Amino acid sequence: MLDALGAGLAGHDHPAVACVRKALATLPDRGEATVLASQETFPAMHAVLLNGTLMQVHDLDEIHVESNSHPTVAVLPALLTAAEIGHAPGAELLAAFVVGYEAIVCIGRVIAPAQHARGWHVSSTLGSFGAAVAVARLLRLDPEGIRTALNLAGTQAGGVRATFGSMTKHLHFGRAALNGLLAGVWAQAEVTAGADTLEHPLGFVAAAGGPIPAGAWGAGEPFGAVREATFKRFPCCFENHSAIQACLTLRAGGVTAQSIASVEVRVRPEILPLVGDGRPSSALAARFSLAHNVALSLARGDVTLSDFAEAPDAAPAVADMRSRVLVVPDPLVAPDEAHVAVRDRDGRVRTARATYRGAAGAWRPEELEAKFMRHAVPVLGGAGAEALRDVVLGLESVSDSAEVTRACRATR
Repeated sequence: MLDALGAGLAGHDHPAVACVRKALATLPDRGEATVLASQETFPAMHAVLLNGTLMQVHDLDEIHVESNSHPTVAVLPALLTAAEIGHAPGAELLAAFVVGYEAIVCIGRVIAPAQHARGWHVSSTLGSFGAAVAVARLLRLDPEGIRTALNLAGTQAGGVRATFGSMTKHLHFGRAALNGLLAGVWAQAEVTAGADTLEHPLGFVAAAGGPIPAGAWGAGEPFGAVREATFKRFPCCFENHSAIQACLTLRAGGVTAQSIASVEVRVRPEILPLVGDGRPSSALAARFSLAHNVALSLARGDVTLSDFAEAPDAAPAVADMRSRVLVVPDPLVAPDEAHVAVRDRDGRVRTARATYRGAAGAWRPEELEAKFMRHAVPVLGGAGAEALRDVVLGLESVSDSAEVTRACRATR
């Protein structure tokens, strides 16, 4: 202890310490930043961590399927706080968001499969990079500054899949957003970060994902990633959505909970490490249980937020239905598809196949607005929810992005 204290005293006037002090001075330690649904304000770093966590905690957030990531809930919390503190115009916030989203998808196309297979939570690791690029863009850093922000993100990125089904999984998004905010302000303060963490043999990508295939960078349409977002209809892991959709088709065709003797669900084998738990031990774990979500959709005719406000075994009808569900890995099932076969008590078998279509183009604008209002009105009230909707949809003409965060503050 004495040795470390001495080392710290000797380092008090080092240039690196001065750069970190300079960066932290840009982040108010008083309550000046907004946390969604709160009337009080918080220190900037606290606000970013909280906003990232609460945006993801119900698993309602969008997904970019090809990169296996949830870009918005890592990028947006960092940007909201940075833009609020800096009073950035709405158009600048919007441009930075698109750039950060693009960064996540561009990097994810290259490294997500290998990282996911190794146990990394790629939304968390990629989110740190995307948030860093977004904040760097908002701060108007030059290309070298953005490169530094990426390297600073790489040295912070983390998060593993073993935490899925616990609160920590959602905390990953708050942490990724905070990593990105810190990377941006550190780069602005001229903290150095060494070689390119994306391509260096000792950088983050090589360490966490393995070698990069030749010619891998640059795939996809430039700045087209944000148009590839897939929006969720159900508050659970995306890998459950196709099976839920198939079950709802069966319900619409006349299948009733009382008539069901057994259910067989066929899905790709590779999704079962994520959603194969047939007996989830908590409401958080239930969001990742394919059998539980199939049981909910067949027993209740929908999957909603209220279904996860109770323990998985709290409702006897749902627990009983779950006991009748058999999940079968089938490599012949198409990616993102689910086959559901329901056997009635009289021996009749009815089947449905579904591939969940939640991409932006599959949602009408009024459907997305209705989803937003359904979640915002209970917190902000009708007038408050409409005000926030109007500010966001008119973001390009907003002179101060603090209007967005002010509109997110609870009124009740």
